[in-house]
Amino acid sequence: MSQRQHARQRARRQAALQRRLARLEASARQASQSAIRRDDLRGEDLEVREAVLNALRGHAGTAVVMDPYSGRIYSIVNQEWALRKGFKPCSTIKLLVGLAGLKEGLIDARTPLPLGGGSIAMNLIEALAYSNN
Repeated sequence: MSQRQHARQRARRQAALQRRLARLEASARQASQSAIRRDDLRGEDLEVREAVLNALRGHAGTAVVMDPYSGRIYSIVNQEWALRKGFKPCSTIKLLVGLAGLKEGLIDARTPLPLGGGSIAMNLIEALAYSNN
């Protein structure tokens, strides 16, 4: 395969990845906003809640704001995700493992690695940005 063909193939894979990520992000935003609309506002500090919603700016997510000394909860935005749905803790160690791989010369941050069945590839930078575990 020539360099030009390889570059075109990589560009097609990159474009497919970007389209897939855009669909995933849109779906997550929609699910998050829908869940936020169902939050129970009783007991919420509405001023704190508004600040959290402004910080999220329409992105998918959840936040719990509490007093670190008393444990008092001021607001839980997207209660469904915060209280009922579990998330893998992989992202908390991904950066450390990635840095170790870079330091040991086992990986290159920009070299795509196959994911799952190999139909798509992602490099370390993309994996950190899009949280692919």
